[in-house]
Amino acid sequence: MKGMILFYNRAHGWGFIAHEGEDLYFHVSGLANRKRAVEANDHVEFDLGERNGRPIAINIRVIFPAPAAIGGQQ
Repeated sequence: MKGMILFYNRAHGWGFIAHEGEDLYFHVSGLANRKRAVEANDHVEFDLGERNGRPIAINIRVIFPAPAAIGGQQ
């Protein structure tokens, strides 16, 4: 599945991904590569999991960084 990071709270390790009109919760433990923090507007691929009977994003991989992240990398 594909979506875009709407919000990520680094201090608490959770956020939301926009996917087909729905906001999916994710936790830092669901990031495939924890060496690179996700940012708002990153385009991602992910798998769908379940937590407490609700859908969550897991195995999250950045496929296209947000424009600010691209400009900041050298």
